[in-house]
Formats: sequence, structure tokens, C-alpha cells
Amino acid sequence: SDSSDVLARNPVRENPRRVAPLDPFTVRAIDGARPDAFSPDDARENMCEPKSVDAKVWGSPRALDYIVSPSDPVWPQNCENRTDLCDVLRRVAVNREVLAAVANSQAPGLDEFLRMLKALNIPNFMVIALDVPLSVKLTSLGVPYYLKIDDVQGNHKVSAKKFALIEEFVAVGCSVLLTDTDVAYQQNPFPYLYRDSDIESMSDGFDNDSANGFLQTIDDASMGPARKRAGSFRAAALNSGMWYVGATRASARLMKIMAHRMATEDLWDQSGYNLELWFASRDDHMTSGATVRVLHPFCFLNSKVMFRIVRHEPRLRRERHRPVAMHANYHTDKSNKIKLVHEYYTKNAPLASLECVIGCEKGVKSMVALEAEHLHSINDGVVGSKTWKVATIGAKTCAPMTAWKGAITGLERELHMVDDTKLACAKAILDATAKRICDTLGGMMLDVKDDVVVIVASANESDLVRMLLERGINAHGLTNRTLVVTNDEDVASLAAAAGVAAVRPSSTTPTLSSVALKWYTIHTILLNGRGVVYVDPAVVLLDDPSKYFYGDSDLESASDGWDDVTAYGYDHVVDDPSMDWSRFLHGGRVASVDAGFFRLAPTYESVALAERVATRTTALGADVSTIQEQDAFNAAVFYPSYGETVAVGVTRRTLNYLCFANSKTVFVFMRKDKTPRHSPVMIHFSYHPGELERMRDAYAYYGAGEDSSTFTEGFMKWSGGPGLAKAGDDTSGACAAETHASAMSSSDVENHAFAKSLIAGGDWSWAGATPMKFLDQGALDTPWGKGKWSLVKDSHGSGVLPTAVWADFGGAHHLLKFETPEGEGAAANSMFVSERCADGNLVVGRRVPKKRE
Repeated sequence: SDSSDVLARNPVRENPRRVAPLDPFTVRAIDGARPDAFSPDDARENMCEPKSVDAKVWGSPRALDYIVSPSDPVWPQNCENRTDLCDVLRRVAVNREVLAAVANSQAPGLDEFLRMLKALNIPNFMVIALDVPLSVKLTSLGVPYYLKIDDVQGNHKVSAKKFALIEEFVAVGCSVLLTDTDVAYQQNPFPYLYRDSDIESMSDGFDNDSANGFLQTIDDASMGPARKRAGSFRAAALNSGMWYVGATRASARLMKIMAHRMATEDLWDQSGYNLELWFASRDDHMTSGATVRVLHPFCFLNSKVMFRIVRHEPRLRRERHRPVAMHANYHTDKSNKIKLVHEYYTKNAPLASLECVIGCEKGVKSMVALEAEHLHSINDGVVGSKTWKVATIGAKTCAPMTAWKGAITGLERELHMVDDTKLACAKAILDATAKRICDTLGGMMLDVKDDVVVIVASANESDLVRMLLERGINAHGLTNRTLVVTNDEDVASLAAAAGVAAVRPSSTTPTLSSVALKWYTIHTILLNGRGVVYVDPAVVLLDDPSKYFYGDSDLESASDGWDDVTAYGYDHVVDDPSMDWSRFLHGGRVASVDAGFFRLAPTYESVALAERVATRTTALGADVSTIQEQDAFNAAVFYPSYGETVAVGVTRRTLNYLCFANSKTVFVFMRKDKTPRHSPVMIHFSYHPGELERMRDAYAYYGAGEDSSTFTEGFMKWSGGPGLAKAGDDTSGACAAETHASAMSSSDVENHAFAKSLIAGGDWSWAGATPMKFLDQGALDTPWGKGKWSLVKDSHGSGVLPTAVWADFGGAHHLLKFETPEGEGAAANSMFVSERCADGNLVVGRRVPKKRE
């Protein structure tokens, strides 16, 4: 296709989002089920053609902030000190885009790669050459290049250089489809880009969930009824071997950040690239805010998809489908795989020529299936983790921090604020409930830049609302900025008595669940140009939160996580033994964000988020659970664009989890931490729903200043899980009474049924690590060396607890309490929760099933 045809089908978008939002707000129910990108059932003649997007279902993509406007006739720009690059781009670029590889003369497979690209006659292909010998070769072949001499050697080290190099291209206004040299191209890739996101990338994923992300429950048995409160977002790695970088300000920020990290950290480039794109800003770690589109998995393939799905599927044979390119990233014989695939599609080699053994069998297992036998590692390794390093620095004051400690410049963001000349409340015709909200907003004493604090409550939350208004809202000077929205007359009366504005929905508006009403309200306020701070009735508000927001993101939210790993995210690895050399799949994993406490700036992306959650939760009917709302909210926040789906595109910040805490963080970890007492800004009692007295004790404890001794007993009487601490739950007291595992005789074991079962029971896991063995006479084997175990005395010292033991190893003293896991057929006392006496760190362990002979 010529360049004009490409742009006609894939128009450049640069104007701020004008989504034609539901205005006046129309109540709509949209299921919004995601399509399966891996379905071969595509009747179109060319399944790689970009799909049209139904804006009524998915809305519009986030507006792209181009460094050089596509309508500006002067291009390239910012060429000072980049004259050589600009000269090359003027000759080579088409539609201000290039396909570029970064290589030196030692790059493996370079000759075949160059022959392949020349045969396709892609006019805007070029090489960023890192040494003179390569530039000489490229000149002889007639391949355009940009010479940037660097003596770096090795594939990964060369790859690490590409971020700083691509930053130069982006800075002058040139978008880059960046490619490794182990990619087999079958078509010109440019007609198949959407150009609606800052980054378009192929994925290492091999099914819809792994490639495009999914939500997975984290099961913490110690939390009782709230054990499945936390979810997690997971996705396979985006592959940095083939990705399109739009010449936008967000892409420039990404390149700056990655160039800095590669220069100052021991970091794999692909891992860092994914951490920056999947996860939110936090503390002084500001991310780029770049939006992501995942490329079609059958068009921009990884070699696992090619050899385990495409070659086995009749509907994907070359007679019906031709991919754009394949990255040979999953197989060691890269050159051979590239040759076989290229000959199959371009020289009519028979299908049998693609036969192979390792990593080639038909079909793939999902990430969940691959991890099914490793639950003790995937789940248990994080439910009790306490990695408090990054957040403790920010929690010293909870105040906004300087991004990257000032080490990276040019990271400023400009949010797409709602046009203040087109505010919703100025409309002549409004839905009756929206009009009530607008009329109430008009009567509130708000400064120009004030956010509205919103509380949405139902009849059964009246006691929570009363306490929140008295102890939180009124106490911290938020009365005039707070709006309570409720279907209940008594709750509205409580608000009025507290001097807080209240709205009850009109009977002419279709009846909404409390959750849908919440998002209806947020949507209306945002469209009127006001930011929203949403506070769930189950929040203990200990300070005015507004002075702790950064104001650099559309969404700033609390997390369901409890440490750096869970709240801020990490590089998670899935093991697929069938792939041999490439068995370890990297990807992102992070705990869900909290729909019970967040700030939304008055931007078009925030409006889109509110609309997405409102329409999805309306479709769930009159009774929407907390988990259903959490899933709808997190799907809207995390999921990328792909195919006909469009991401909401909010820029995100995760608030410091020690400042904006959940009740698990406070009652399981923070109470027992040995560092000086820290007072959060707020605590959401998401893990202890309905525990009103516990909330009162938190207000009393944290409101007492430095002299909290009077209130410590009330605060400490609660268990980490639901309800009051039971006999034997006082771990700190037990740790003080018995500071190490004592010697244990054979008679001690013989007289204790549970101790005998431990010795006879085989192997155990410890936070996923195996094996751990309880041996006779108190000997203990662990993955970290030898240790000791013994029985735990009861509080009177006259007997021992029936299902608890001490375990000492690695210089630490642990109290292990055994229990029966949830679920039919679970073996009695086949799981334990360990608490480390020194700092309260929790670990889950399980009895490891015996391997079948």
C-alpha cells in the first residue's frame, strides 16, 4: 500500500479527547466483554488489517501529544546537535516514520536480515549503525543508516543502548518501528499499525490472557471473609524486539527514563521496559504515562505462537493468512527458524518443512494452568511478604517527592483537562439526578481548584457514614468540599446534620445500584470540570488527603497491596518446561488498585474511566458486589488496547501504601513493625468490612498523637484477620516468652499427635520454596540450611498448643500456626501461617503433595 492509503486507514490523532461523552448523562448498560485476539475465526480477507473500533462500547483512545504536530509542515524539528540524523530522516522517513534496527557489524543473523528487508523493498527501512565496518557494508548494499559509533559488545548490551538512540528520533518528531535483527518479515508492517497509542508492541504472550492481561485473585486465608479481597493484574512481557514508538511526549519520557535506568542499574532492557509500561508512578518513581496497544498475535508473532499454534491451525495456513513478522525469541536455533518461516511464506516450502521437536508441540497451556501445581509459590509467596524499602522513604512525610530525585529532566506532563467552556452543568437539558448534583455543586463553597470529596452510601452504611463525617470530614476541614450521595433518607439526614451537602437521586432516573450511582455521580462532577476524591464509608480519614496528592496523573489511587512487591508491582516469571531453553516467561504482576479511595483529575481520560465503570456496573444489575466493582474498575485501569478494544488511557499513580493504607497493611504489619510509629493519611478497612469498633479504635489510636498509650490496648486487641485476637494469637507475647526453639525429646513428640504427624507428613513449602522437613528430635531441614523446631507453650506455661510450632533457621525465630485450607477435600492442618518474631513478616507454607510414581 502507498503511504496515503496507510494514513487514510490509520489516521493520526493529536487533538485532546473529545469523546462525545454521555451528556446529559444517559444510563446505559454495556457488557463490554473482551474479544479473544487468538481466535482464528476472522472472516476478513486480511486479518492483519486494523479493526474498526465501536466508540459506543469502547470510547475513544487517549489523545496523543505529538512533539511535532502532524499538521506542522516544518519537519523534522529540534535538529540542533542532531543534523546528521535529521538529514537521514529527510531522505528515508515516510509519513515521518522509519523501521529501524540497532546493530553493530557483529550482530548475529544480520546478513540474512538485511537481504530479507531489501527484498520487501520497504522504503523507510534504515539501520542505526554502531561501528564503521557496518556503515561500510550498508553503503555497499544501499541500505540507509545513521552512524552512532559505540564499541559496546553483546546482544543485550547493544539492546540496552537503543532507548537513548530512539530518544533522538522521537525528539525530532520521527516515530520508529524498532526491530531486532532476529525478526523474519513477510510484509511491510506499516499498513498494520493503528497509531492510536504511544507504544504498539508485540507480546511474548500465547493466549488472550497472557498477551492482553487478566485479573487474578490473591487468596489470603488469614483474612477470613475478605480472604479474596485482593486481586492482581497480570500480563506476559511486551517484547522489546519489535515495537512501535510514536513521536509523542509520553514516548520521549519513556525513552529518557529507560536510558537513565539502563545507565545506572543492572537491568535487563526488556524487563525495565515492561515495568515502566505496565505499572503506575509511585513515590519518586515517575513513569512515562505512555499508552499501550498490543499488536495482533497472529500478525506480529513470537515464535512460540508460530510453532505451537499457527502451524497447527488450518485456518491460519498461508493460503488464508500471511503474518507481518515473526520474532524468533523462543527458540535457540534462531537463524534456522527464521529461514524456515521465510521460505514457507515466500518460496512455497511445504508445511512439513516447519516440523520441529523442542518447543513445537501443538497447543499451549495458559499461565494459570502452568502454575496450577505451584500455588504454594505463586500465591503463598506474596500474601505475607513485607518488602518495605521504597515506600518507607516516601512515608516519612507522605508529601509529594521530586521525580527521580531530579536526575531526569523533561518529564513534565500536561493532562487533558475538561474544557471549562463546555461544562456539563451549563447544559440546558440534564437528567434529573445530574441536575440535582449540579444544583448542589453550585451551592457548595468551593474554591476554583477544589476537588469534591464524594461519599456514596446505602442504608446499611449509616453508622460508617456518621463516624466518617464526624471523625474524618468535619475534623479535617473538609465539610464544605464534601458531597454525600445516597438513596437513603436517613443517610441524607446524617449529612445535613453534619453540615455536609447531600443528594438523593431523582425517581425519574432509572434505579441504579449503589455502585453504578457512585460512578454516575463521579462522571457528572468530572464533566463539570471538578476533580473528585472518592472516600468509601469504610475509610478512617486521619488527615486532609489533598495536600498529599501529586497532581501529575489522571488517577491517583490507594492499593490493595501491602508492600513494595504487591502494591508497586514486580517482574513475575512463569515456568513452561516444554519450551526448554526459553521456558521462563517474564511478565508483570501487581495487586489491584482500590475503588474505595482515589483521586480523579478533571480530565477527559478520567471521564472515560468513570463512563467505562458506570456502564459496566450498570450491566451487572441492581446488586453489585464489592469484588464485581473492583474487577470492573481494575479492568478499566489496567487493560491495554488491542484489536477492536481501546484502553481508557488514564495516566496512573499508586499512592504510598503506608500513607494511604488498607487495613491488612495496618493490622497485620504496621502494628508490629519496630520502626517509630507512623500515622497514615487514611486507612480503608477493605480487609475488615463492617468492623466498626475496630475503626473507632484506629481513630482513637492515631488521633492521640505521640501519647497513644491510653489507646494502645484497644488498638492491639484485634487480630490481623477478622475479629478480636484469640487465645494464642498474641504472637508478640509468645515470642517474648520463648525466644528460641527449645530442645525436644522423643517423649515430647510421642505425646503430641500433631508433632508425630509433622514428622511423618513429608515435605512442606515455605513461601513457595521447597523442601522443608520436620524431623525427629526437633531437627529441621530448610532450603536455606539446617534449623530447629519445637512445640509452643500455652499462655499459662503448663501445656502446649495443639497445632503450633516454633521454627528457627537463618538466624530468625518464627511462630508457625497450622490450619485447614478452604475447599472441599482439603487435608486437615495442611497449611501454616508463619510470623517472624523480629518484625511480624508473614509467610504461608503448605504440605507438598507426594509425587506420583
